[in-house]
Amino acid sequence: MIQLDFEVDMRNFLIKKLELDKYVDLIMKFQKGQIDKAFKNEFKVYYKIIYKNELWCEKYFYLMQTQERDFERILRSLYEVDKQISVSFASKLVATVDTNMPIWDKNVMSRLGKDVAWKDAEKKSADERIRIAVRIYEDMQQEYNEYLASDEGKACIAKFDATFEAYKHISDVKKLDLLLWAKGSESLLIKQKRRR
Repeated sequence: MIQLDFEVDMRNFLIKKLELDKYVDLIMKFQKGQIDKAFKNEFKVYYKIIYKNELWCEKYFYLMQTQERDFERILRSLYEVDKQISVSFASKLVATVDTNMPIWDKNVMSRLGKDVAWKDAEKKSADERIRIAVRIYEDMQQEYNEYLASDEGKACIAKFDATFEAYKHISDVKKLDLLLWAKGSESLLIKQKRRR
């Protein structure tokens, strides 16, 4: 006989889907200074840093170990290695060092309406694209802060905390990241189904 507690089972499903335990584990290891080979491998898997070469990864984790949190400096340092503007990976480094910073993710950027500005920057020079990326990231931070300070934002975070009590300690910015990512993923799935 099947027995389900829908709220508990759905919450457990969402925790697994959002990989909250892995995220919390990575942040705790980072904060304890445990940036060893195992941490680096876990981080690369969690954030899907799978196609970057060893030299790039060395630079990335060096910046992390020095607790670099300047988005522009990180972008420029990584660009020196592979001539790519790694906005998402740079933001993940920043958000690891400072959990009150958002992550640049295509789902989130689409949800915030910032994907168009970034797409428009594709044909610009690398220097100009980096400047545009920094401006977009700063705008994103401001929007997060304004939303989290609003009554709607506070109510949203309160609902998150009530649903995921064991994860109340993660930053409100990370909670908002997760909610925007989930909403963006849902929208992308709907679009993919319509194409079929």
